[in-house]
Amino acid sequence: MIGELSLLRGDPFKVNDYITVLHPTLGQIADFGEQAYLSIIQRLCATPADFLLSLHDIGVDYEEITDF
Repeated sequence: MIGELSLLRGDPFKVNDYITVLHPTLGQIADFGEQAYLSIIQRLCATPADFLLSLHDIGVDYEEITDF
């Protein structure tokens, strides 16, 4: 098991041979750009309801879209 401190330092956590999770440090987020980072995180965690207006504008009912 990986420790919390290792994750906060930005050490990678290997889930399996194909997936490695990297929790970025504050310095890495600052170098990348805070707004750009938060925008990416928001899109990764979004559900169809979060895009209600955007979907409505293109004629798609968000209730017909699965969360997956």
